[in-house]
Amino acid sequence: MNQLNLRVNNYLISLNQELNESGLKKHKFKKAGFFKRLLIKPAQNEVVCWSKNCGLKYLNDDFENTINPILDTKSGANLMYGTSAFLFFKQNKLTKFIFQIIYNKQAAQINLQKLEEKLIKYIGKPLSISRPSISWEIENQKLTLQYPLQEHGYLYLMNKFDVFQNANLEQIVNLFNMQLRRIRVTLCGDLYDEYSKEYDIETAKVVAANVVNYLQGEDIEEIYQKTTGRLRATLGQIKNQVPQKADNLLKTNEKVKQLIVYTLRMKVVLNFSLYGKDYLLSSEKVRIENILKEYGPEYPEEASPELYSQIVDRFLKLPHKINQQQRI
Repeated sequence: MNQLNLRVNNYLISLNQELNESGLKKHKFKKAGFFKRLLIKPAQNEVVCWSKNCGLKYLNDDFENTINPILDTKSGANLMYGTSAFLFFKQNKLTKFIFQIIYNKQAAQINLQKLEEKLIKYIGKPLSISRPSISWEIENQKLTLQYPLQEHGYLYLMNKFDVFQNANLEQIVNLFNMQLRRIRVTLCGDLYDEYSKEYDIETAKVVAANVVNYLQGEDIEEIYQKTTGRLRATLGQIKNQVPQKADNLLKTNEKVKQLIVYTLRMKVVLNFSLYGKDYLLSSEKVRIENILKEYGPEYPEEASPELYSQIVDRFLKLPHKINQQQRI
């Protein structure tokens, strides 16, 4: 999110930048000591640098695009507020930035509202809104504004996939693949039961399987190119109908819609963890983002293995028509 041009005391904030203690010191940052770490509770392996009553600049150099503390008692208690900024480093790389507007709910509200309006103008509409929080996502980074519930307001900038950094990735991937298979079998059965009213038996199976393929981010045209014989002929007849049928399903079935949104989010996170930034440029990632842009904003909570398992379990406990279908 370099286009944000976030600067604290004129120090440019960019995720994954190297820890530079001497440079930070010149811009009035210092390393968090024992008592400060007790308050903010970072991970044991995190280095935290912070600055008190600092200024934040964002976007361009317009003087209005700043948040500066007001500390002069002559201003009156209603106008006074403080600020602080925290930089979290893992393995000497910046992974998270937090900026606080503190001790004045009204000031936090006004400053964050102005920042939100500028972000919408320069970056676009947020991906999710779940008041008091509002979030944007660009590539593998997430920016969140949190409006004050009491006295403080916050800005967070972090990598989207930190939730998996301390987990056993292999175990999570294995569990996710098992969950995908169970979802595929169940959804194919339900959809076959529905589509058999419209198509012959074999065609209904092909339509059902490929709607599920589509909803899991797969390329229907690529599947078609790899098939042969009678199956290829059947798929060729119905493949153009698949996106519309998938869209109809998501628009009419709330449980399936939630399941698919979190399935795709998990898929993106895990594939990024496995394959790195190259995955973010893949055609699969583009297909998934097209679905998430349409349906993701309805579900602002971030994906995690725990949340996803709950969603899958709830879905599988619903009554389903058929429990066995093979993926083509």
